[in-house]
Amino acid sequence: MTKTQAVTIECIDKWYRFSNDHVLTLDVDRSFNMVEEPKKTELRNQLTTIISTYCAKYGVSYWQGMHDMVAVMLLMDPQPPM
Repeated sequence: MTKTQAVTIECIDKWYRFSNDHVLTLDVDRSFNMVEEPKKTELRNQLTTIISTYCAKYGVSYWQGMHDMVAVMLLMDPQPPM
């Protein structure tokens, strides 16, 4: 691979990640509309953190619809009672 090809691949990868981050933000902003504040903001922050962490940990990009699956799990409140 030439240096030019490597730089091109790196630029495409950065753009793709930026694009996916932008889509994630838009999708999260459309989530939990039926929930009242301040819980809505808390859930949206958790949603963003969970998806961003998952993508970073496993080296995958966000894909549209991922937020729907995670949002359902957050609404189920899977945390055990204290």
